[in-house]
Amino acid sequence: MHKKIFPFHIFIFVSVAFLLTGCSLPWQKDIQKQVPVTEEATVQMVMLKITPAADKTYEYPLTYQANLNVLDLFQLAGVPIEVKKYDIGSFVESVSSIKGEKGKYWIYYVNGTTGIEAADKYLVKPGDTIEWKYEEEKEGL
Repeated sequence: MHKKIFPFHIFIFVSVAFLLTGCSLPWQKDIQKQVPVTEEATVQMVMLKITPAADKTYEYPLTYQANLNVLDLFQLAGVPIEVKKYDIGSFVESVSSIKGEKGKYWIYYVNGTTGIEAADKYLVKPGDTIEWKYEEEKEGL
């Protein structure tokens, strides 16, 4: 009778150990640990500002997309423009029917600094603020 109790004790011990480990087999816990945790992707933004007059600025926060130049932002914002193409690149002639004339032009700025290349050449970076100002031509441009 003593010999029959020993297998019963082993069965009880294994059952209790199984319950205490969370009712799973050891290799199942390793698989659960390997499941990647998904994190919410942060949305990167760019800001398009249009300043047709000294006291008026329109802002368009836009979702960043790779390989966009400063002209592409107008299309994303739904703002009509007229562009003139030259050998060195494209330049804005008109924004929302406001056309450059009498020494005033549309000049773009990247993060507060005057753009130094044609509008179709500068590729926007995440976090950039692109501002188009209708103003008198500055020396050196």
